[in-house]
Amino acid sequence: GRHVADEVWFRIVQIVTNNKELQKYATMALFESLLDPKAHETCICMATYLVGEYGYLVMDEEGMFPDQQFEALKMHFGNASKGTRGLILSAMAKMCNVYPDFREEIRQFMDKYRSSADVELQQRAIEYAALPGLGDEWLEEVLREMPQYSMDRVSPIEARLQSEAEAKGEEPRERTASSNSASGTNGGHDSQGTLAMPPAA
Repeated sequence: GRHVADEVWFRIVQIVTNNKELQKYATMALFESLLDPKAHETCICMATYLVGEYGYLVMDEEGMFPDQQFEALKMHFGNASKGTRGLILSAMAKMCNVYPDFREEIRQFMDKYRSSADVELQQRAIEYAALPGLGDEWLEEVLREMPQYSMDRVSPIEARLQSEAEAKGEEPRERTASSNSASGTNGGHDSQGTLAMPPAA
């Protein structure tokens, strides 16, 4: 079910992250799914992550300007699951770093959720809304692009998926050669001190 869907989209994200030649193409292709109000949530998760990380690569493409990226993310926020909402807020926070002209608009959107009944969403909105006021240098450091994934370490999102499976009494999926490859074929490293974008729950 959802666990499998999460694992699939994250594997794709790992592959794209570790292959620079795929980043612009994948972001363009997946952004198209965000334009569909009835897009499957797995597609929304993949597209949201890629827009947050690599949206700047397509910002000059027709139909993918920064304001259109922002509006596409907003369109799905209301009907998304809690985990996907968190992912969307994270992507918007990343946009603050690369699209300074939209910082105020993004902050205003996040301000709406500072008093959300969902405590986790509320905390995320408060923290992200405060980021633009901390200075460009600090903002760039916190919101830098995610590095490549290491093939010899379980990624944070993968660890969470395994933990969720165990909590539900499911047998954790073993890491295969293909999953190791997706985690970091180029000998990359896990993020340290950066704002990791969480998976949908």
